[in-house]
Amino acid sequence: MTPQSAPGQACLALDVFVLVSVCGDCVSVSHEPCPNVLTVALYATYNATVLVVPFNRDLNVLAAYGIYQRVLYALSLIEPRGKTFGPRRKRTNVLYLCATFCSMPNPYLLFCPYLPVSETTAFADWELGPLGAFEDRWANPQFQTQATAFLRKFLGTNDKPIKNPALLCRKGKKLDGKLPSRGEVRALDLSLAFSFIDCNSRYLPENQDEGWERVTTDNAELYLWAIDLEQGRVTINSGFMVVVRTGGYRINDDTLVLRPPLGLHMPPIDGFPDPLVLTGIYKTVLGSLRFPGENTTADQVRVALEWFSKAWRNTATLHCPERLVFLKTAFEALTGTSKTYKSACRLRKYFEELPDTTARNSKILVWSPTEKCIIPRSWRDRSGQTQNGCVTDLENWFMEFGKARNTIIHEGKIPRLMYSSPNTTCTAYNGNFVFTAEFLLRVAIKVLLSTKLGYKDVWLPECIRAIETLD
Repeated sequence: MTPQSAPGQACLALDVFVLVSVCGDCVSVSHEPCPNVLTVALYATYNATVLVVPFNRDLNVLAAYGIYQRVLYALSLIEPRGKTFGPRRKRTNVLYLCATFCSMPNPYLLFCPYLPVSETTAFADWELGPLGAFEDRWANPQFQTQATAFLRKFLGTNDKPIKNPALLCRKGKKLDGKLPSRGEVRALDLSLAFSFIDCNSRYLPENQDEGWERVTTDNAELYLWAIDLEQGRVTINSGFMVVVRTGGYRINDDTLVLRPPLGLHMPPIDGFPDPLVLTGIYKTVLGSLRFPGENTTADQVRVALEWFSKAWRNTATLHCPERLVFLKTAFEALTGTSKTYKSACRLRKYFEELPDTTARNSKILVWSPTEKCIIPRSWRDRSGQTQNGCVTDLENWFMEFGKARNTIIHEGKIPRLMYSSPNTTCTAYNGNFVFTAEFLLRVAIKVLLSTKLGYKDVWLPECIRAIETLD
């Protein structure tokens, strides 16, 4: 997710403000000089227990910084304790302005500019669709005007404004600009990336020329941007280790241009991801973030998704060895162990817990229920002792995959990244480690959604589930 600009910081002088500190049941109120509105914003932004209320003029400044909810909360705490902000009339005015004038402070726009969807779909608590589909869903005409003008600043790979970027809206609600929680934003980010990438067919030699149809993490990049309704100010942030911030722009400036990331590919997206996959990933991630440790499987899936998303970045600065390491780390998260042999065993168990599978399902799963322990293999156990035995095709592939990762990390060498099964009757795992791993990881995540997280048969394509429902 890419959080972006803060609202414009006007320097309207205030003579006095009210500082309200809330700590448990203790509430204290003091009157302090206030040099400018920026100070008000800083107090309200960086200290959740401190509420700053501009008092003597321009009370609508509350709207510009989203302080009004904290003001209402402060009043509810303070008034029963006999504390007051002054004459009842002024308190009423504050409440009135907060309730009416501040009903839409700094509306936030949630969108994916590089996701060229052609239809609207609903999943979990959300709707995703092209800008044009939300023409009558805006809660405020000014929000619509400023947001639409701002979205035109995003350029596609052809250096032209993107015509129909994808927007996100609460299901059945207006585009009201209310700020979603951090957990909701992260859950949306990971669910969109996974679900759209999951529309990609498995990369095989026979379809290697279909790369132009493939979605990457860059396409599903989620932006959360505060739209300054009054001034149209824009501040652009980029980078992480070194944050690069440029400001002074306004939405209507011709010089304001938001170019696409290097390596962005804009594929044609004719269909839409499976809504059950979208819902399953979203709710799993959100639940894991809200209640970490409560559901181990959900936590494992969430962490695996983070690494999966990184592996699908289209930047040329990430090569196959790095992507392989990302994917192996994702499998470690999903299986709850860094020991390759144990991880392989747990992965096999995940698949074997799927009910009513047949050899025909191997086109969807890669794994087949007909696999047997027939491939001789040796490995080291926890104590460092060498163990010998036979493994299945899935386990053998995974152990070779782990061996390639260890060669990269521990020996500083790049091994051959192609796998060829010693079992000539099973070719399902043959091919480039990276492309087999990313597809198998997708399948394994959906298997866990199906068997452990309550989304029955989500591993099956939506069309097959629909047919089975009719039967």
